[in-house]
Amino acid sequence: MNSWDTFIYYAAISVICWVAGTIAAFRQKRKTAIVLSVGGSLLFLSFIVVMWSTLGRPPLRTMGETRLWYSFFLSVAGTAVYLRWRYKWILSFSTLMSVVFI
Repeated sequence: MNSWDTFIYYAAISVICWVAGTIAAFRQKRKTAIVLSVGGSLLFLSFIVVMWSTLGRPPLRTMGETRLWYSFFLSVAGTAVYLRWRYKWILSFSTLMSVVFI
């Protein structure tokens, strides 16, 4: 069973992972930062995938569903930029923007 009722749990744990990843990046723990950031994104993606299968359509019809994708892709883009160029600030900025869209 996946609905908007369970979203808060997925979102809270994802945000905790993203914030912990950002803190780890600023503490020079690169591998921990990447693992936490990717883990938070995968958890958030799992909510989107289960919602997609429950609805029987891509979750893009409403503004709330579209914001799920914004949050997910912001976290992925921030992690990718951090992974490639090691910009710590982009990880914190993408985390902040993802939380705003959540």
